[in-house]
Amino acid sequence: MSDGRKPETCGEEWEAGRGAEAPIVEALQTYADRVRFHVPAHGGRPFGPEVAALLGPALRFDQTEVGALDDLHRATGVIREAEALAARAFGARRTRFLVGGASAGVMAAVLAVRESRPNGVWLAGRDAHRSFYHALMLAGAEAILIAPEVDAYGRPDGYDWARFCAWVERIPVQGVFVTTPTYFGRHRPLEALVRCLRRRGIPLVVDQAHGGHFGLDPRLPPSAVAEGADLVVHSSHKSLGALTMAAMLHLVGDAALDDAVDGALVKLQSSSPSYLLLASLDLVQQSVRSGALPNRLRQAIDVARPLMRRLQAVRPDAVLPSDDPLRFSLLAPPGEGPALLSHFAAAGIDLELAFGDLALAIVPLGVRPEDGDRLEAAWRSFWAVRPKAHPARGAVGRRPAVPLFVPAAEERRRFALGAGRRRRQCLAEAVGRPLADALVPYPPGIPWRFPGDRLSAEDAAALAAALAAGASIHGVFPDGTVSVFEEAEG
Repeated sequence: MSDGRKPETCGEEWEAGRGAEAPIVEALQTYADRVRFHVPAHGGRPFGPEVAALLGPALRFDQTEVGALDDLHRATGVIREAEALAARAFGARRTRFLVGGASAGVMAAVLAVRESRPNGVWLAGRDAHRSFYHALMLAGAEAILIAPEVDAYGRPDGYDWARFCAWVERIPVQGVFVTTPTYFGRHRPLEALVRCLRRRGIPLVVDQAHGGHFGLDPRLPPSAVAEGADLVVHSSHKSLGALTMAAMLHLVGDAALDDAVDGALVKLQSSSPSYLLLASLDLVQQSVRSGALPNRLRQAIDVARPLMRRLQAVRPDAVLPSDDPLRFSLLAPPGEGPALLSHFAAAGIDLELAFGDLALAIVPLGVRPEDGDRLEAAWRSFWAVRPKAHPARGAVGRRPAVPLFVPAAEERRRFALGAGRRRRQCLAEAVGRPLADALVPYPPGIPWRFPGDRLSAEDAAALAAALAAGASIHGVFPDGTVSVFEEAEG
């Protein structure tokens, strides 16, 4: 069916036709200059010179569900066509477009599995993004959290999947949730995990938010879709060039989960999705299928690889590669991670983050050789005024470059939404009281403490030190207070 119409027979399968290469974009172009008597209120026209200068062209394509523009939550036309083409591009059985970021996809996947398989507990890597825990709270689910292995610098370094498979042998498991690659670009092949889960029919949900580009170049690890996961989330804006908040959820395994996924997305995503975000996802699928995006990716890797070697030549032990050639860590002297970030910012260069003594650089698809030259120059000038001595990689006694906020032990716990009257307290006063909000270093967005956890004196001291060093901790207000639940006296 190439005209985008819904099937005329109940239950008939819908497949992408051979019509438009970017169906949403082409439909938006036909509506760009029509007279509007509908929302959004700007009517497609800027209402001032500032708006015109910043958003003028975009307003023409900022639309709502009119005519042939389809409906994300009941897609039978161009959106359904574009999603089917995206599934082809990434090797999935079906793909859903997300306008609430990868977070919406993670939560929808977890809630769908919970609905379809109400019994058992979740197995999950403890370095999961907070959206996974939000889904567990909404579902009132129980999970066994497995701590990741950690490298010499404190970076989460993936898992030995045998630890997951051992739990599968012992207890009823509802679903398994893992994150790969890690925020720092480490990837462990999924084959062994997929094999043990398939024998028992347990669905595997993979948060591959930072690996949407995997599998599109031979120098990259394979996509989790190709590795056999059942549900895979790609944050398309992070590595595929879509607009911020645009993402995809790929359905790969049993089709029995499809309706539950759709039902969850209706609850989690806006009823007025942005057509600019949808159009950017449409262009991603088109560029993957045409080869334009893999070609851009190849060019970015061609810049990134020699750039990393040049940075390592300045300080051999201070540039840590990863499994993703577009992502590498820059190691600063003890306590100077924020100074490194500030140094680059003063040179007009913004990095992804500094966390502890580590800064993370992510090479964008549009990187130019001269951008790499500027990064190298700033790196050289940073070290030019510092002592020549530098701790060797993995040196005995060197403290971790990344504050280890991920607990090292396995933990089994039930998640639920908190309840009670809130009040704010400074860290010292909050010791011993149940937290109302998670405490989440951001980025990378991995919770350190959960709602209901009681803050210890050691926790308060660690938080104070991290905040003093410039860390951003969601759950801590700008005035240094946190929300706790009041408890009944006696």
